[in-house]
Amino acid sequence: MLSPRKVFGGLLGLALLLPASIRAAEPAKYIPPDAEMVVQVNVKQLLKSQLAKKFALPPIENALKNNKEAQQVLPALGLDPLKDVSTITISNAGQSGDKVLVALRGKFDLDKIHAAAQKVAEDKKDTFKISKAGGKPLYEVDQPGAPTVYAAFAADDALVVSTKRDYVVDALGGKTGKLNKALQEAIAGVTASRASGPPAW
Repeated sequence: MLSPRKVFGGLLGLALLLPASIRAAEPAKYIPPDAEMVVQVNVKQLLKSQLAKKFALPPIENALKNNKEAQQVLPALGLDPLKDVSTITISNAGQSGDKVLVALRGKFDLDKIHAAAQKVAEDKKDTFKISKAGGKPLYEVDQPGAPTVYAAFAADDALVVSTKRDYVVDALGGKTGKLNKALQEAIAGVTASRASGPPAW
């Protein structure tokens, strides 16, 4: 039986299962206005690299193959993380870690995902709820001893997840993507540095 933790914990876990090539991100649509740090992983580009094919893909494929939860959850969701996820963007504000928004862009089978979520909501009423925000399903996962997780599809190709409900609701309402001045300047500085080429040692 699918549990809330399996359904959306599995999606969140993609950020950990996939290799972490970290770099400064260009402005993205699903970044809250108060974000102070942004990390973006171009998953598809990364997995096409020869280095990733040689050293990263084999252990990732083995991890997915040998993970019983992944083998149950991913087919139910109609999701192949190595083919369907394009980018992962993680933004954060403050030092407490409770103002994080994760956005996964890619190809999602929304019919399968919504059907699986509805089944979980029926079976696990105390820990998994479905409501509406901005006319779209908003999933709420209560994890024992952990903050509540909110998740929703802001678009057919964009899943947003956070422990802060307002962040997810704002993403659904188009209120994200307006970067504050400090973050704009930081991104501009990284972009300029990258354009000038690698540093001379």
